[in-house]
Amino acid sequence: QAAPTVIRAGELVYLREESRIALDGAVEIEKQASRVRARSGSVWLNEQSQVQRAELTGDVRAEQRPAASAAGAAAGTSANARAGRALLDFGEGGAIRTVNLVDGVQWEATSGSSGGKRGRAEEPQRSGSSERMLLTFAQSTGEGAVLDRATAEENVKITLRSAQAGGTSSPGKASGAAGAGQAQVLTGQQAEMLFAQGGRVLRDARLRGTAKPDAKSATQSEQKIELLGEPGTPPRTITASSFDFDFTAAGELAQFNANDNVRVVSPVVSTSTTKPDTRVASRVTTSKDLVASFDGASGKLTTLRQTGNFNYQDAERKAQ
Repeated sequence: QAAPTVIRAGELVYLREESRIALDGAVEIEKQASRVRARSGSVWLNEQSQVQRAELTGDVRAEQRPAASAAGAAAGTSANARAGRALLDFGEGGAIRTVNLVDGVQWEATSGSSGGKRGRAEEPQRSGSSERMLLTFAQSTGEGAVLDRATAEENVKITLRSAQAGGTSSPGKASGAAGAGQAQVLTGQQAEMLFAQGGRVLRDARLRGTAKPDAKSATQSEQKIELLGEPGTPPRTITASSFDFDFTAAGELAQFNANDNVRVVSPVVSTSTTKPDTRVASRVTTSKDLVASFDGASGKLTTLRQTGNFNYQDAERKAQ
């Protein structure tokens, strides 16, 4: 038997002719481990008096609680999001199908330790913001609705943090050298994230621009990734028309591909032996494509390879 959809509010008014329930004051809709809260909203029912869709407005907060493992510890993904408005669509039996968040969306997700072990580092943390985000759910036997994909649009910013701590970065190394930090900041106009293991870990992701409708600006906007290193050191910045990301089974970033109009700006700290000098110069490389690989154990950049129309430039040299 499907779990019930529970609706709470300070005031509920049933409008029979519209098959709608008007909600006001501390609105809350709960389904299994998922809960959405807001100031006001409406719920529409189908002919079987089951929830068909809902619209919530005013400081909308959605959360996904992790399930309890056999040992009693939290396992799986804990996630929460905030937005100005939310549109929810329900399927057969009241199962959640989509949640469309709009107006200043902010979100974060953390995967808890597995197997009830304590002291284990958390799985990769993800956070971000955008103007809109569409969450699509799939039905899983025994788990109900699980997150299948998330699509963010307009002014997208996503931060990926590795579960591994420690390690040192070496911003002075060439762009193909190892040693970048354990966090990546993605910015662009459209991002799609696909999930595995019942929505618990990221499987892959894509970062794209959006073609503008007028002919004068028909080219896609530029997407950007910042590879963060040690605190106080400038990040290595990579821009391109699009990015594709692959993750390990544990949700760690394994590799990403950058395509078209690739530009890498790597900071180079002066190491003058005659006098102290901490000025930061830049090494710039451009190409058609790029492949970056990461170590699954440490989360650090291991290789960065650029191909097609490669150009290199720093303060003293330039090559093609």
